[in-house]
Amino acid sequence: MFNLLFKILGNSKKLSILIYHQVLPEFDPMRPYEMYAEVFEQQLKWLQENFVLLTLKQAVEMLEQNRLPKNAAVITFDDGYENNASVALPILKKHDVVATFFIASDFLNGGTMWNDIVIEFVRNWPTEKLILEEFPEEYYPTSNINEKYSSAEKILLKLKYLPFQERTRIIQRLKPLASPKGLMMSDTQVIELHTSGMEIGGHTCSHPILAKLDESNARQQISENKHYLESLLKQPLFSFAYPNGKPQHDYLPRDVNLVKELGYACAVSTANGVSTRNTDRYQLLRFSPWKRDKFGFLTLLAKNYFY
Repeated sequence: MFNLLFKILGNSKKLSILIYHQVLPEFDPMRPYEMYAEVFEQQLKWLQENFVLLTLKQAVEMLEQNRLPKNAAVITFDDGYENNASVALPILKKHDVVATFFIASDFLNGGTMWNDIVIEFVRNWPTEKLILEEFPEEYYPTSNINEKYSSAEKILLKLKYLPFQERTRIIQRLKPLASPKGLMMSDTQVIELHTSGMEIGGHTCSHPILAKLDESNARQQISENKHYLESLLKQPLFSFAYPNGKPQHDYLPRDVNLVKELGYACAVSTANGVSTRNTDRYQLLRFSPWKRDKFGFLTLLAKNYFY
């Protein structure tokens, strides 16, 4: 049923682009929204039953040439988590599926993203109540894993849109108790993805909200990330993903122009919907397939055609 539906919905050559971040070895109650291996492999099978799966570079080039299959889709991963290489890659190779990985280069080789420091800090908090010195008027319950998850989400939301330097200062204070290790890929693992037929794309150096930066710093974030990854892979990058990715909120028209100017052929946002030949190549649409059951997962994919 769904296979025919997606062929009909995609009849005008519409491209679905899916967003993933991590593929954990198993379910983590502190990251209940993150994919884990068993469910990811099942979703991959559902996607193979209903779509032609491509890298973003392949899909965009076929879209430009009016050769895109009716039910085309792209799997993308953001940030550069270690489990992309150790967990997701073996599953992708097992099923002969390609994907595109957007890498924030400052976190390679032992770095940690700020949100993961918050999550691990709260996970490791030893008492039943947490008060951050930066926000003394608020307290966060931490007596069990469910409270810790809820409190971590609230702290993440509070810190997310702080000025970059202020957020960095707070994160550096939390880091010693968080002590996360090995969460992000190494250079060697990025190369392994590339040599396995996966596409590597840019995602800035340190994953800032580009709209919060001045033009000089935004340019530096995009260009230095691109240079690092191209030097590592010894070939040009084709695609870019805006951190967080909400148009006009997380990135600005200025940043779209910078991505063009610095030599990318396309870029993706996190605005829902499917892309066509008429979609701005530097603001392609993506969405997160968060449902875990087959009917819910495929229904979300179908609804995405109508945004």
